[in-house]
Amino acid sequence: MGITIYSLIVWLFNHTKLYWYIYPLFPAMAACIGIFSAHLIKLKKLSLSVLLILLVLFSFYQSEKMILRQVKVRGTTDVQTVFQPIDRNPNYKKAHVFAESSIGWSQSTHLAALLYGDLVPQKTGIAGFTKDRRKNSLLLLEKKRANEKRVNEAGYRTIAQNKKYFLVTK
Repeated sequence: MGITIYSLIVWLFNHTKLYWYIYPLFPAMAACIGIFSAHLIKLKKLSLSVLLILLVLFSFYQSEKMILRQVKVRGTTDVQTVFQPIDRNPNYKKAHVFAESSIGWSQSTHLAALLYGDLVPQKTGIAGFTKDRRKNSLLLLEKKRANEKRVNEAGYRTIAQNKKYFLVTK
């Protein structure tokens, strides 16, 4: 039970909220569901038994649907490919990385920054990047003409890009 509570606390306070953080909860939840189901079956009420069967079938259906969706989504995302070129580059280790507000820090963007560059995501956007005094700070922007113009005017250097994003430094 201690691991279950610990897992739930970790999941609640973590920024990424990855679903596998709560895996230790599953055995305890299964035991509770089993005890509850046994109690319902002992009541010998047909309506409750049918309801229980429908709930079990629905939960399997939703799980299968999620698994199939995860399996279909393979490969790297555009965010991952823009961070890959700086992977293990000592100049950018623990560098602050800022994201344009339209991109934000979704779970995949946050994890790509952490995993591919050992970067420290910052939530202050372009304003934070311009105020930041570090020379190795990075800014993730969508590939738009307005952003390209802004980068050229400010004299920022593009260090990685793909069809959707580019990553600049001062």
